[in-house]
Amino acid sequence: MGGASDLVKEIVAGGALTDPAWRAAFAEVPRELFVPYYYTVSPGGARERLWRDDPDPRGQRYVVVHA
Repeated sequence: MGGASDLVKEIVAGGALTDPAWRAAFAEVPRELFVPYYYTVSPGGARERLWRDDPDPRGQRYVVVHA
């Protein structure tokens, strides 16, 4: 699971996350729980808002949420 661990590494490298308990929490809690919807660009170029429960036909939800 690259996204969460990459985010934790970036925050730790910046010196903002020094407590091991907080570091573990950031690494373990799924970010998608806090993202009710997200925007993506459709193949035709239009923006579309997708809700957490919407179908994800292009498999972009994980990539967008963990960007």
